[in-house]
Amino acid sequence: MQSKMQSMIDIVIVNFNSTDYLLKCLQSIYADLEEIPATVWVEDNGSADGIHRITDQFPAVILTRNERNLGFGAAVNQSLKKGVSPYVVLLNPDSRVLKGFFREVISFMELNSRIAITGPRILDENGSLQGSARAFPTPLTALFGRSSLVTRIFPNNPITRANLLTSCSDGICPMEVDWVSGACMVIRRKAIDAVELDNSYMTFNEQMQWFEKLLIQKQLLEV
Repeated sequence: MQSKMQSMIDIVIVNFNSTDYLLKCLQSIYADLEEIPATVWVEDNGSADGIHRITDQFPAVILTRNERNLGFGAAVNQSLKKGVSPYVVLLNPDSRVLKGFFREVISFMELNSRIAITGPRILDENGSLQGSARAFPTPLTALFGRSSLVTRIFPNNPITRANLLTSCSDGICPMEVDWVSGACMVIRRKAIDAVELDNSYMTFNEQMQWFEKLLIQKQLLEV
């Protein structure tokens, strides 16, 4: 395991009974890291599906076994407070990274010092593009969100397109969005130091509220 002072990336994964997926996720992480110094943190929220297999197969992983499900925000914060790397990558346990991911995102962040968080393109298992870049919610979001019935029937309606900003991307040029999915995000440590992730949420809303706080912090700093 690389020492914390040498680490370039803290990779943080929150797990709850998804250990089979997590093992494949870790395989893809270590296959891509190569010589990039990184620390991998797994926060397990009381899984009962053989979480011990993680350190059996990947002894470099720092595994925290919480006795109960603390929720996403609280579990992530446990690792954030222990890590010191200049960049943090949050990953879902059922995700897998493609070859070259870490070098590309770190290079992008190094070249763009004003960007706090980057969300990469995320593909579903069938290869379709996931709507991971979002606008802040409106009263219509529940009806026209990524998983809503209306969106599934009429995926290209204008309200859904305005909410799911992924559809506005050309797939090549970076674009500014309100918030990105926590399934995979790359975060600058300085942004984490400025705005802590809220412990009070169990799922989903943590990311959106975090981005709202970062936007307010950015506006204050620019005044």
